[in-house]
Amino acid sequence: MESQNNQFIEKQIDLHISEYNALTTRHTYYINMQIGLLAAGIGAGLIVVSIWKENYSFIFIWGLILIWQIINFLFVFNVYDSYRIVAYIESVLKPKIRDLINNSNFWEYETVLSKNRGMGHRFLELSNVLVIFLIILFGVLYRFCNWLLWDWIGLIINFILLIFPTRLTILSMKIRKNNWIFVKR
Repeated sequence: MESQNNQFIEKQIDLHISEYNALTTRHTYYINMQIGLLAAGIGAGLIVVSIWKENYSFIFIWGLILIWQIINFLFVFNVYDSYRIVAYIESVLKPKIRDLINNSNFWEYETVLSKNRGMGHRFLELSNVLVIFLIILFGVLYRFCNWLLWDWIGLIINFILLIFPTRLTILSMKIRKNNWIFVKR
């Protein structure tokens, strides 16, 4: 009977480890996607610079910012989903395995990082939103002397779009603060 129980526990542990591997693989894909998004943002900027026409600068400025907003949203969504992965591993998956093996000395990398991390990571979490806000501000300053109705439209659209990555960033920070069981409160 005990042999069957041990086999059952082993199979459960194997399933949990398989789930862990699937989640960390997904997380790796998100990191790779973020690198691609950074390259796409740089590429979009280079394309706009190469086709720039002063007569249509409002289209180029607000269009480029719009493209960067989309890229930023995708980037922030990857951070958000990565935080959800870590929260799930730490608050659901790890306790299940801990209960099966009666030991909690495993998967401690995030715990170590969390304890050694200062307050600077909070600024990094907000940096995407702050950078886009500064880019919008730069667009306003650049276009100020030649302001048109289209500039108002571009400004309003970009500020509305800034709401979405800002919301995801705040949700990400809440996940890190409330759902990572190893974070000091």
